[in-house]
Amino acid sequence: MRTGGWARRLCLGAALALVACGRDGDDAGWNVLVEGDGGEISVSPARVVPLGGGTYRLWLRDRIGSPEVDADGRSYDAFVSQVEFDCGRRRARELVGEIPQTMLDETDTHAPFAVDEPWRPVADEPRMAQALAAFCDFARAKRL
Repeated sequence: MRTGGWARRLCLGAALALVACGRDGDDAGWNVLVEGDGGEISVSPARVVPLGGGTYRLWLRDRIGSPEVDADGRSYDAFVSQVEFDCGRRRARELVGEIPQTMLDETDTHAPFAVDEPWRPVADEPRMAQALAAFCDFARAKRL
């Protein structure tokens, strides 16, 4: 499904498990939800937490066009954000925003990136709307 310059991409395995669409290396453990315009948004299924009522806390990765360097001199080509998706109301909120992917597992570094935004509808944000729709399709299929 394509909206604007973005296409939804959800890879489902035989057991309806979100799979990596043939990727490995740095992409292992991240599954593309939408792609286009030189970027992609992926989810880490291992970091999905069902909160009840069709609401989930998860980490999204937003791959950027050209590599950047973090404060420790490590190169990265993606930011990660912790978000909550409300599938029933088609809305999202960001809890932790735009951490260089190299810092994802360094939990002491998350505090400076905490944003704890209010809920907002995603209808006016094509990339996020597509990511939410693809993720919610997965969650329904898995009965999370």
